[in-house]
Amino acid sequence: MKDITADAAKTYGSATVDPCDGPPSIGPLVISQGVRASLTALSRRVNGAEAPRSAPRISLVVPNPPDAYDQPVTFNRDPATGIAIGGIRLPAVAVPTATLDGNRSDLDWSTFGPGGQCYLAGSFDPWNHDSNLWDGQAGLDPSPTPEPDLQVLYPTHENYVERFAAAALQSVKDGYLRPADGVKLALDAAHAAVP
Repeated sequence: MKDITADAAKTYGSATVDPCDGPPSIGPLVISQGVRASLTALSRRVNGAEAPRSAPRISLVVPNPPDAYDQPVTFNRDPATGIAIGGIRLPAVAVPTATLDGNRSDLDWSTFGPGGQCYLAGSFDPWNHDSNLWDGQAGLDPSPTPEPDLQVLYPTHENYVERFAAAALQSVKDGYLRPADGVKLALDAAHAAVP
């Protein structure tokens, strides 16, 4: 949320973004890098550049018939991580250390906090051996139980950093991250305590 607040302050001066509350905690979820890349691509397109590359579609189960509005569309998810399959794979999704879930529709809106953006921000559940208050609670925990083990996914810190940096580079090449943001994310990964 810190990056979103900084971007809002640049645009709107003293504007602030109200905090969001759990469950689960969404504080570490940062989407601003992807938003900045999309706005950069839009600006370039408006100024005559080639259209941005289209993104892969997220894997969905659509009701049959598709106009059955009382039936929800559901995401196909990786059973090991709980993360949706397909779509744009920013580094935090391609090399995950937490479940990022954009769907909060099954939670009570009054639990989100005062920020109007909270419903849109999704949820963040770090893989910390099911030690959060919401872990294991139906309707609150977006991760599989037990949560994935970071030591198994990334045997060494160097392995994690190498994979994360490669994912950041791919996101920059695909146009989903600006180069400066890709470098910053890779440097942050180098300083992260993973595994």
